[in-house]
Amino acid sequence: MVLLNGFHDNGLQFFTKYTSKKGRDLEENPYACMMFFWEALYKVVRIQGSVEKLSEEVSTKHFHMQPRHIQLTTFVSPQSSPIAETFGADFGAAMEKFKDELIPIPKPETWGGYLLKPDHVEFWQGHADRFPDRFVFRKPAREETVDPRVTHEGDNGWWYERLAP
Repeated sequence: MVLLNGFHDNGLQFFTKYTSKKGRDLEENPYACMMFFWEALYKVVRIQGSVEKLSEEVSTKHFHMQPRHIQLTTFVSPQSSPIAETFGADFGAAMEKFKDELIPIPKPETWGGYLLKPDHVEFWQGHADRFPDRFVFRKPAREETVDPRVTHEGDNGWWYERLAP
């Protein structure tokens, strides 16, 4: 699970520990999917695409924009790993070390940002009394032949289709 930190023309930005399971998985397979679910609205958006690391400069800038307690948690936490009973003491020691607001908390080398570059975006709209509406916007596969009765050309190299429920 990640917190979406930004959406730009070229993709969706998020930050995590490179050494977390998620970070290791992305290192092995740099392709991912994000899903946003709004139960009360009966809506889902699913976005998938390639993932690349953001520059060290962008990651460092983002780290230092965070509230100090978030920087401290990121500095100390072995994100998503089992922790010993002493973790509270470790956190307390780090709080003591960086209690002076003038001492900057260094960004861990194992933490940084990623950019998911979408090539497939699906919108799902549920209805209580009928089938859901589903639309997909996607980048076509290389040399793909499309059926113009169901696949339509959109903007900026995207195609869109209505999907069966």
